[in-house]
Amino acid sequence: MEKINYAMSSYAVLILLVIALPFMITGCFDNKITDGNKEGNIAAVKKYFNAIDNKAASAMSVLFAADARQDFVGNDPIIGVKSIETKLELALSQFESMKTEFINFAADGNSVFAHVKHTAVFKAGGAVKNRPGITPPVVIFTEPVTVSWQAMASFRFEDGLIVEEIIVRDELAILQQIGTLTVK
Repeated sequence: MEKINYAMSSYAVLILLVIALPFMITGCFDNKITDGNKEGNIAAVKKYFNAIDNKAASAMSVLFAADARQDFVGNDPIIGVKSIETKLELALSQFESMKTEFINFAADGNSVFAHVKHTAVFKAGGAVKNRPGITPPVVIFTEPVTVSWQAMASFRFEDGLIVEEIIVRDELAILQQIGTLTVK
């Protein structure tokens, strides 16, 4: 069990490095602002996560540019604010509740990096699609299930709107908690 926990911890560290490396290289962790609106962009990212927590998918239309791109690493990107709203509505319909805890933000120029922890309660009758190759392909919950995971998200802004979001989340934690991935 210790080897598996170590491997999963290594996986999480690798994810952190992959998404945080561009921010470290550009020096945004030293709070140097080269251009853009650091506080305004961080406030917009917080509004985004608060809208998710409040199941307000329609708020995306004031946060994202019309042709924005949302990319959950490992999935096909979602293009356009209307498509982002539609996918979010579908995802949020599976939850009784969603809560986001802000762990850390870094901003530089027109970019914001957010490290968050989500806790969601899936509804009884709610469903989640598994990753390709994982059986069963869809999990339907017979009772409410609480799942927590951490995620890193990189946001790029133009003219005060999100034009790109790249999300890396702890898929292993999600799969373990919903029971489709067991550790031996």
